[in-house]
Amino acid sequence: MMNIGKISLVVLFYFLAFPVGASDKNTEHDFSFPDAVSGKEFELGKQPAQWTLLAFWRVDCAPCIVDMPVLADFSAKNSNIRTLGISLSSEEETRQQWQKMAMPFQTLVNTGFPGELLEEYGNESRAVPFTVLLKPDRIICWSVVGKITLEKLQSALQQCQH
Repeated sequence: MMNIGKISLVVLFYFLAFPVGASDKNTEHDFSFPDAVSGKEFELGKQPAQWTLLAFWRVDCAPCIVDMPVLADFSAKNSNIRTLGISLSSEEETRQQWQKMAMPFQTLVNTGFPGELLEEYGNESRAVPFTVLLKPDRIICWSVVGKITLEKLQSALQQCQH
């Protein structure tokens, strides 16, 4: 028979292993970050409802930089979908990289805790690049850690819309 102390310890370890507030794909997601170029605050929850592609990246992440032209192509071919880059680097580094690449989609800078933000969107490994497709109600429909292709993005969009 277990005593109360051992039961309490088991319960404590359970909650440490499965943090409260871990990602739920059925949760409406929202955030507020400054735009990398203008510095103006962008709040997702105040934007019109529409499909949204989020691309989490860092300036020092080579695969992230390789993904940028793919995201630009996707954005150009799907103008009805909001494409947002979310940099996990500093505002200055992000601004410099944005100017080098002339990204045609809005880029925001996460000024908070990047690891927690990635986990909120279901990326427990906290790795980048990390791409997420949100339905118009800001519910996660699809996500992937790692390199992307235009075909992979288009396929994810088709699957989510059906």
